[in-house]
Parts: sequence; C-alpha cells; structure tokens
Amino acid sequence: MEEKFENLEYATLKQAKAYDTITKIHGFRMHSPLVKLILRIKKEGLLLDMGCGPARELVKIVRHSRIEAIGLDISLNMLKIAKENLKERLSDRVRFVLADMHNLPFKINAFEIIISLNALHHTKDIESILAKAQSLLKPNGIIIIQDLILLPKFLQNLYTFLFYSFCTKEMKKQYRDSLEVGKSLEEWQGIVNNSFLKGAKILKVWPHFVIIIKEFN
Repeated sequence: MEEKFENLEYATLKQAKAYDTITKIHGFRMHSPLVKLILRIKKEGLLLDMGCGPARELVKIVRHSRIEAIGLDISLNMLKIAKENLKERLSDRVRFVLADMHNLPFKINAFEIIISLNALHHTKDIESILAKAQSLLKPNGIIIIQDLILLPKFLQNLYTFLFYSFCTKEMKKQYRDSLEVGKSLEEWQGIVNNSFLKGAKILKVWPHFVIIIKEFN
C-alpha cells in the first residue's frame, strides 16, 4: 500500500529524512520570509513551534536571537532529525516535545511567541488548535502562522515540475500531498475571522503561501 503524507503522525524515518531534505534545499523559498519576520519583531522570549518537523527554521531563529524555544511535533522520527539538526551550543535553549497539536501539553500564558510553519494543513481541526494556542499565549504575545494556499491542479503540476524535477520520488510525493490538502485564501480568512486571530494581518507570499500575523498588546 502506498504511504500517504497527510498526517505527520505516520511519518516513517524515510519520510522524515525526505522532508528534512526538502526544507534544506527549498528553505529559502519556503520559510526564509517568515524567519526574517520573526527576528524583526521579536528577539527574546519563549517560543513554541507547533509542528516543528526537522526544526531547521527553529534552529535559525534561536541562533540569531536570544529566544528560547520548544519544538513540538507528533512524529518521533521528525524529532529525531530535529535533534540532529540542533547545534550542540544551542541545546540549552531548545527542547523538543512529542505531542499532538490538538492536545498541547503546556501551562496557560506560557509563551511570548507561537509559530507554525506549513504544518496546520496536516491537522484535522485547525480551529480547536488555535483555541488552545490562545490560552498558551501571554497577553502581550504574538502568533505567526505560515501555511499553504490551495492551487489549481495545473499550478500544482507546474510547481512540482519547476521545484522538484530533480528531487527523489518521495520528496515529489510529499510536496504533492501537501499541495492537495492546502486551503484557499478565502478558507484561511474564514479561519482567522472565526478565531481569536480576527483582525490579524494576512499576507500572500509567492508562490503559494499565506502568512498570518497577530500581535497582542
């Protein structure tokens, strides 16, 4: 039976390594704008990365700031690779937690910063995750989400060809699986308007990402 990459709970070590390679090769396109944005807004505090995966971006954020961080993921294999990507000199400022985003195991008002990078589209109930995240964020905190915008089939095919022609079959499959479960910009706007993120800034970033930013004072 063909493996699906619709839920990180079932990520094999092969899938986790393939996704780590994707973030390594395409990180400048996938995550760089968000990493720069976070570093421009916040330089310190406790950060939660919901669905951190192999955590390459989380490591960059911590390396270039005074931020301490917790990376959470549902896949043990993803976290094994995340620990390998974590530089030894940063190990005292980052820890990893194996848990489901639907059941975030943290105290109320624990974090100054909560982020999620291209992970929420893998989950079953984004609204319930955001409701829980709201309780974890400090009153003066900030939440930043980046995720996929659903594309027409012809653009899915085009981007797979442009960005993944020379990648492995597993990497192409993960990219296509993610594209197919993305949400339209209108759906993301609806999620924002029906949650504590109402009034958040929503940015569309080429080629197919949305960034949602909400600062609380």
